[in-house]
Amino acid sequence: MEALRVSPGYEKILPQEYQDLVADGPFGRDLSVKDLGTFKELIEEHPLCAGCGLGLSIRLVVASLPNPENTVIVGTTGCNSILMPQLAMHNVHALFGNQNAVASGLRRALRLRYPEKNKDVVVVAGDGGVADIGLSPTLHSWFRQEKFTTIMLDNEGYSNTGGQESGMTRQGMVVNMAPLGKKFAKPFPDQEVIAAAARARTIIVPEHNITGWLAREIKSRVSDNAKIFGGPRVFGGMTMPPEVIVTETKKLLAERGGHLGLTRPLVAARG
Repeated sequence: MEALRVSPGYEKILPQEYQDLVADGPFGRDLSVKDLGTFKELIEEHPLCAGCGLGLSIRLVVASLPNPENTVIVGTTGCNSILMPQLAMHNVHALFGNQNAVASGLRRALRLRYPEKNKDVVVVAGDGGVADIGLSPTLHSWFRQEKFTTIMLDNEGYSNTGGQESGMTRQGMVVNMAPLGKKFAKPFPDQEVIAAAARARTIIVPEHNITGWLAREIKSRVSDNAKIFGGPRVFGGMTMPPEVIVTETKKLLAERGGHLGLTRPLVAARG
């Protein structure tokens, strides 16, 4: 923790943001998502598209880290990589798709260099980097049982490069550069959706395009369809101003008596 302190005489020179992080950041404190709003966060502003849930997803991921001062995030090219330079943590930008290979070597090196400390490595990357072009490095890190966490930000397409379909894009989904729709299916997280729906009073589904496929998929797996509602549409290239999304979401919640949370990037639900 000494490395995070301001050296005497530099207090007035360093930016206020840095001083606030040292004085009131999460480093060395037992904080989590439930404490959001009570401390200086490691990411507060970002250049992502207005209304995109990616910024919130990364905010929640970072707030969940038990040891941010001893954690390195490894990412790759994607929408999230636009945000990472503004994250007040050690982070590595790997070549596209090989982030799990880089994380494997980094985790081993840290274990050798600091055997007495728990140095964490967390991969945070999109579906293209983790499960499409980068699938081989991802799987082989799991085969070797490497000791780090992989988090996939699944927005179901290559939004950062204009909207091409990926292996995670759903069947029939129309994106900017797949105007006829995806031709083959993607597995659906049945158990996750069923478990989230069971404890929720209201489920708001941010629809990705006019076909309404996500709401239909969820309704086909949940017995009580009366608590499932379509929400504001959000997708790279088709975003809405954040104030509109917040207003529309609050309106739905007020009408249905629910509370807003996240179970995955595409589903908002909470009991």
